[in-house]
Parts: sequence; C-alpha cells; structure tokens
Amino acid sequence: MEKVLTFKYPFEFVEEMKKLRKLFTEENVEFICHESDGYYPHVFVVRKSKRRWNELYQMINSIRPAKYEFKKANIEIIDGKLLEVINC
Repeated sequence: MEKVLTFKYPFEFVEEMKKLRKLFTEENVEFICHESDGYYPHVFVVRKSKRRWNELYQMINSIRPAKYEFKKANIEIIDGKLLEVINC
C-alpha cells in the first residue's frame, strides 16, 4: 500500500482532463485517469513519482484547481498498464 493523491474534475471539463493527462505524460508522472462517460466526474489517482506533493499540486493547478484527497492504494503494472488493485 502506498499513499496516493486523488482528485476529480467535473464531467464537463473534458479539455482540461486531456491537458492534464498530456502534462502528466510529458513530465513522467505515474497516474491513473478514470474518464467520465458523461455523467460521473473524471477521477485521477496520482503516485508521488519521485516528486514533492507541492510540485504535483502546482502541475494540477496550472490546468484547473481541484480538491485533493489522499488515500492508501495498491498500484501495480498489469499488462503494461498502471492499475489500482483492490484486495477483498
């Protein structure tokens, strides 16, 4: 289990979500983005990725401010994708 940062963008903010995904990819930040289907919000789960939390806040706020939360999660690479693993 590791500490991860989570936040949401409303489903109307598709362009901002795409910009943030591009920024994270360019900056080599490990993240999971659960895209909205038009009703629920876009949800991001972000690993620290050898950065300070403040650096990640600044990246996110440069696109659109969000309300942040921390949680403990199991993040693994499965079939080349970063996935959150839930153990029951």
